[in-house]
Parts: sequence; C-alpha cells; structure tokens
Amino acid sequence: MKENNDYNEQADTAEITGIVENIKYCNPDNFYTVCEIGVENDLITVVGSLPYIGEGEQVTIKGKWVFHQQYGKQLSALSFQKILPADETGILRYLSSGIIKGIGPQTAGKIVDLFGKDTFDIIENDPIKLTEIRGISVSGAKKISQYFKLQAGIQPILMFFQTHSLSPNTALEAYKCYGNSTVDLIKANPYLLMREEIGIGFKKCDELAFELGIEENDPFRLRAGIKFILKHNLSNGHTFLPKLKLISAAVTLLNTDENTAEKFLNALLKDGELINDKEIGGKDAVYLHKYYEAENYIAKRISDSLKQKGKKRNIKNELKQIKNECKINYNEAQLDAIEAAV
Repeated sequence: MKENNDYNEQADTAEITGIVENIKYCNPDNFYTVCEIGVENDLITVVGSLPYIGEGEQVTIKGKWVFHQQYGKQLSALSFQKILPADETGILRYLSSGIIKGIGPQTAGKIVDLFGKDTFDIIENDPIKLTEIRGISVSGAKKISQYFKLQAGIQPILMFFQTHSLSPNTALEAYKCYGNSTVDLIKANPYLLMREEIGIGFKKCDELAFELGIEENDPFRLRAGIKFILKHNLSNGHTFLPKLKLISAAVTLLNTDENTAEKFLNALLKDGELINDKEIGGKDAVYLHKYYEAENYIAKRISDSLKQKGKKRNIKNELKQIKNECKINYNEAQLDAIEAAV
C-alpha cells in the first residue's frame, strides 16, 4: 500500500480519496452500499457499510481488494471518512444528490446561488435564512438543518468506532441511543454497548474497556459482568440463578473476590436492576428485572386460565378437522401430547 492515499492496484489493501460519482445500491437497514469513487482518471467500485454517503461527496476510504465473479475487482471498505466540499461546484453537487432530506437539485441550486461558499455554515448555524428561498418554510429549514447536523454529528462517532474495530452499524445504533454524547459516554462506560438495541457482548466490551484504560475493578465493569452472567444463562434455560452461584460465577468471570462481587450484586438489587425472590426452593433466586416480570406474568395467566370454567372440548373431533383441512397426519404419541396439553 502506498502512502498519502495513493491508489495501488497491486496491493491487497488500499486507502483512496476521491469523489462519489455514482451510488448503484444502498440498503437503508444496514447501509450496505455499492458505489463508484472517482480517483484521478479511474473509477473504483467500493462496497461495504457506508452510512449517509452521497453522490458528490469527497471521501477517504480504507479497504481490502476483493474479486467478484460477476462484477470484477472491488474495494471492500473497512472504514471511511467524509470530506465536505469547499467550492461552490462541489457544494452544489453534494446538495443536489438528495443526501439532505428536503433539498433537491432545483432547491440546491437556489441555496448555493444565494449563499455560495457559506452554504454549509448557514444550514448548520442559521437555517432560518433558508426561508429566503421560496418553498422553504421555517419547519422545513429546521428539518434540513437537523438532518445536516445528524450527518456531521455521526461522523466522529463512526471514526471512533472504526478505530476500535466496531462496525458502522454498531455506531449508528449507539448514536440512536446516546446521540452526540455517544463517544464521551462510551469512553467512560463501554458496557453501555451491551444495551439490547446495540447488542455488543460482554467480551467485546471488555476488550474495548481495556483499550481505553479502564481497570478490572471499575464499577461499570463489575455491574455489567453480573448482569451478563444472568443474561448468558437464559440461553441454558435458566431465568434466574441462586445468589451464591451467581456470586461464584462473578468471581471467576470478573477476576474479583466474593466480597466485591456480593457488594455490587447487592447494589444492583437495591437499584432495582435485579430482583431477589426468596420463595423459590428456599433459595435466593436472582433475576434480571425484565425476566422476573415476564415469568410472573406467565404464571398469572396460567393460573387465571385454570380458574376459568369453559365448555368441555371434543379434542378428537377437532384434530380430525385439522387433519382434513391442513392435511396433517399425527402419530399416536403426537395426538396424546396435544390432548394432554389442551
């Protein structure tokens, strides 16, 4: 790979800087994009997760060369950075691409004609001036500004996540949860990425924490680790763990002592993030709050159903009807199981 963003076809990896000439495909759910980047006199096909990229933008992309049987040589993006255009031609092309909701080619032309090189500054810091252009209302101007700020705000978040080998999709989900404060919050507590909407596991958060210099005995780590153990055991069919067993597992996972593990477990119980039910087999059963509520709801529904007096059902006739309508043939063991369940 050559230095200074030079394009080297022979290298396995490359860093290129160029203009987005054409977006051929973009999945709005995961931002997987196929686009063409103009680099000097060449047109390079780039594929990968490239959130909010638009035609006319200047971008720097780092990636690996891959060969597609149908489409040939492509650069698979590992990370990217936007460079906003500074001249009026570039600004016009950027806005005309439709990347900013509420601005089409005609409106883009009017905005650039009126504000020139100050266009981006006006959009970001003084959007009400956009109402000088016919067709742009006050609410429309504010929405344009908000969308522009979204893209400007998410760029440093994308860069931070890429630096730590976290995907653009993870960055976007984190941004949805934590907004412009995402980087500061994650630097202080990487375990916030374990939130269900984001879905990063404890091990990956631990790796990030150590990269950021967070100590093993950090309170955020200890609390997150205890909750992770309970969540991990859900996959084994356990909605709770006995308190002593949970403490023992925390000592092993977190490389701590029993007193510290119990201290932070009790703090989670006090804060209501965990629930301790002492009526299950005479043991202290510790639940994640969400699953404690779910289990109680299910038990109540079953109890209520058992109290109801309904008509006696002829299950055999119902099963015969299902067999005829759906063309399903149950064996004797299946029939017995269905009748017992009903």
